Amino acid sequence: MFRHSENSLRFDFSAPFYAAKGEIKYQYFLEGFEESWNDWSTQSSKEYTNIPGGKYIFRVRAMNIYGELASEAIVSFQVLSPWYRTYWSLILYVVITAAIIYLIVVLRNRSLMKEKRVLEETIARRTAEVVLQKEEIENQSQELANKNDELEKINSAIKSINAEINFENLLQSLLEKMKIIRSAEKSLALVFDKNIDAYRFKACVGYSLSEFEGHTLTLDEAENRYLKNTEEVFEDIFIKSEFSSFDEMEALRKLAKPKSMIVLVIRIENKIEAFLIFGNFSRSQAFEARDISLIKNSKEHIISAIIRTRIMEDLEQTLHNLKDTQEQLIQSEKLASLGQLTAGIAHEIQNPLNFVNNFARLSVSLANELHETINEVKDIIPANKYEDVEEVIGLIKDNVLKINDHGKRIESIVKGMLQHSRGKTGEFEEIDINNMVAEYLNLAYHGMRAKDKSFNTALRSELDPAVGKASVLPQEISRVLLNILNNSFYAVDEKAKKNPNDYKPEVVVSTKKIQDKIEIRIKDNGTGIPDHVMEKIFNPFFTTKPTGKGTGLGLSMSFDIINKIHKGKLEVKSQVGESAEFIITIPEKQS
Repeated sequence: MFRHSENSLRFDFSAPFYAAKGEIKYQYFLEGFEESWNDWSTQSSKEYTNIPGGKYIFRVRAMNIYGELASEAIVSFQVLSPWYRTYWSLILYVVITAAIIYLIVVLRNRSLMKEKRVLEETIARRTAEVVLQKEEIENQSQELANKNDELEKINSAIKSINAEINFENLLQSLLEKMKIIRSAEKSLALVFDKNIDAYRFKACVGYSLSEFEGHTLTLDEAENRYLKNTEEVFEDIFIKSEFSSFDEMEALRKLAKPKSMIVLVIRIENKIEAFLIFGNFSRSQAFEARDISLIKNSKEHIISAIIRTRIMEDLEQTLHNLKDTQEQLIQSEKLASLGQLTAGIAHEIQNPLNFVNNFARLSVSLANELHETINEVKDIIPANKYEDVEEVIGLIKDNVLKINDHGKRIESIVKGMLQHSRGKTGEFEEIDINNMVAEYLNLAYHGMRAKDKSFNTALRSELDPAVGKASVLPQEISRVLLNILNNSFYAVDEKAKKNPNDYKPEVVVSTKKIQDKIEIRIKDNGTGIPDHVMEKIFNPFFTTKPTGKGTGLGLSMSFDIINKIHKGKLEVKSQVGESAEFIITIPEKQS
């Protein structure tokens, strides 16, 4: 047994043959190290180096020159393996290798876990980014869809708004189309009216415009009510959520307060032309960014449409004024020509008429004197002759009285013709309408009483304090009032004479302000006006009164004064046997 450090061995061998050296041949084989016998040679030694650990058998044999083989010699030995090739070292190697492999696996596993965690975190992060990007894309897509929907709605609204050419129709259409503001439950348009130098409610959605009739606001009142305690979210767009200022106007306090409001101020050339007010009555802070965006994107279009319709309105008003001026000029020329002709005819008639009337009165006096003279010589005249003369004198007197009555009627007609020929006189003045109506109601009544002491009727006045002053020709309006009141008094007096016991005559005079117009109504419960008369009631020289009671020019002149001079309207309503009502409507201001 040899140690591993002694693994180099030399074998020397010889044969028991008596022969010359070099003639004996040897063959050897180290079993366990070599695979087969070596070739025959005369070499008598063999050296092995670096023999690995293990058990070996060295075999050797000899052959003489005669080919005879000697017995095989065998040497068994063992070379110990080095310590690192022993079984326990192999086990240690296996253990160490296994440990190394385990360690590598563990480290690798940790590395993989770490990489896995990093990868998972990366995937999670990327997934989150993708989800976020997806949400952003979806939000952007939804925003684009909302924006597109908003633009389509705005485009539709703007097209509809741009189609309007009338200012008031535009306001109503504008509020209707702005229902695209989802949070707006009710809306109002408060617009500057240059005729009254104040702001007036001209259109609404969700309200009734009658709730605001007659209510006007100054600029300070409008700003205090709608812009006080507000937040300006964009230029001229205000959000309001505090409404204590709404209690400061008694007239509008009955209206329900909104909980949230958005106000668009229409400013043209640094002047506030209108307030568009959108209210929500369900919740505070109701208006969202989308609602503000809708108003912001519509604002310039709305201002443009308002400017355009205002220009159109001014052009229409100018055209209307030109037409009115033209009609007035034509009417003035016609009236001037007709007035000159009428005045000429009236003056021509006046002279012979004065002679007729004077001679008629003189003839009555002469007839009375003749009758007195005949009475003085009654005794010397035969009775039958006296009766004939007295009858003739009576006929003459009756005829002369009839001539005198008809002459007076002709005289009143001539005076009416002269009045009618005067046309428009004086200048327009600011007159308190209620005072004028009350004054001429009293004047007409006492004038009627002066003519007929038995005349009596109940008078009732219903005068609206909001009427105030109006621009009129006082002389002409007074003529209209006197004409119509006299007709009403005549109608109730005629009915009272026919029904002396169970009839209570009454004349009712009322005034009312309707937007920028004033309405005067004169109603009586007299005889009424038949249908066939209604058609001709405003015709010149048409009258239903008996001879001497009317000229037929009063209502004709009244119609021209109201309709042509004051650009108003004179109407009549009637129920035969029950009542008649004259309705005078005139503008508050003359343009």
